[in-house]
Amino acid sequence: MSIVLFENKKDCCGCWACYNICPKSAISMQQDNEGFNYPVINNDLCVECGLCQRVCPIKTAVQREEDNFNQKHIGIINLQYTENYGAVIAAAVLESVVRNIVGAEYIVETFKLNPYFPFKNRFEFAKDKAKSLGGWKFYFNDKFKHSQPTNADKLRSLRFTSFRYEFLNESRTYQNADEIKKSPVNYAAFITGSDIVWAPKKVDNFRADMHFLKFADENQTAIAYAPSIDSVVNKKLKSASLLYKDALRHLDSISVREKSSVDFLQSLTDKKVYECCDPAFLVEPEYYDKMISAAAVKEDEAKFIYVYILEINDEIVEYANKLAKEKNLKICYYSKFHKNYSVNSEDCTSDGPAEFLYRLRNAEYVLTNSFHCVVFSLLFKKQFLSFTRSKISIKSTDLLDKFNLSERIITSDNKIDIDKPIDFDKVDEVIKNMKNDSLDYLKNSLAII
Repeated sequence: MSIVLFENKKDCCGCWACYNICPKSAISMQQDNEGFNYPVINNDLCVECGLCQRVCPIKTAVQREEDNFNQKHIGIINLQYTENYGAVIAAAVLESVVRNIVGAEYIVETFKLNPYFPFKNRFEFAKDKAKSLGGWKFYFNDKFKHSQPTNADKLRSLRFTSFRYEFLNESRTYQNADEIKKSPVNYAAFITGSDIVWAPKKVDNFRADMHFLKFADENQTAIAYAPSIDSVVNKKLKSASLLYKDALRHLDSISVREKSSVDFLQSLTDKKVYECCDPAFLVEPEYYDKMISAAAVKEDEAKFIYVYILEINDEIVEYANKLAKEKNLKICYYSKFHKNYSVNSEDCTSDGPAEFLYRLRNAEYVLTNSFHCVVFSLLFKKQFLSFTRSKISIKSTDLLDKFNLSERIITSDNKIDIDKPIDFDKVDEVIKNMKNDSLDYLKNSLAII
């Protein structure tokens, strides 16, 4: 009897795990008409060892749930349908913290969501991808020039899969809120956050039901842990007030990640709106040692600058080259656009979450326009600079305001010496207070389940 990975391709997340583990190279990843890759088994080469089925995160999650249907579950919803370092690491931390709070009585799992699969939602996927890449021009360049994943892309996907397998307890794959609602799993509570799941564009489209937990029934506790709006309260946001007001009705406990969003949300509900920190701050820096130990990084004695760029930013590259020459340092960089540095450099685009943490832990300096790079620079006590991005974002500015470190955001009007000392004792004190307040919120919210 030949191996069957899935009956319907909607049950596959396209993670490449089966392709990478097959000892006989019997699995190929083939594109469908919409550009998504799915595994196809060559039965002439397959020896039916079953490794592909055992490594599949979807099949193992379904079997695990079927074995534990009667036990109470707590489901956490965040952005796990994208390969984003900060989102995956923060999800692993939140899951671990919740598990420590509720104990063995509950199974805590992170939802495996794939809301882009239905054809009608593919434009939403393309629109989000275009924004993350820097515009439609770069989306189409990325799509047509790189329709087949590079070796670095494949390795990165494999490392994400391995990281999730080791540090996340993932659910089966769900496409929408209706599938969650009809699930046979005994969910006692749901938690949404802390990613950018409450941005205005996500309030009135197909993701709103999931990210505001509208599907939860009266016997299921609905908790928002530090989701982000990541938008200034402007006319566009105010125009969505009625949608937010309706969405907030479904939540038993409400918190948000940015302080600047608290007043806006509080004006729309009688329930108390709390400010909570990103999950990455909920644990001590030593917590990440185990994750870092899983990194497949070749040890290099050369000291380096870690450059992490989410969109085109020539200013960061220019600054990195200048700093590297001045300090006689290597550059380790992650960027889809900037590949040519004038000094010794290493392309880190194949890194997984563990490697990402390794770079941040061991870097001499960090240059970035990423929120979570700033978070871990604070946790790991790194000299860093945060550069502004093209779109309006309050994540990093709001965060650094808390630490009185707004001067480390580089704009055309603001330049600072990266070696200017940071008072990390004060940083630690702020983190401690944020952590304690946020843990209290989680404990109180989970106490009612």
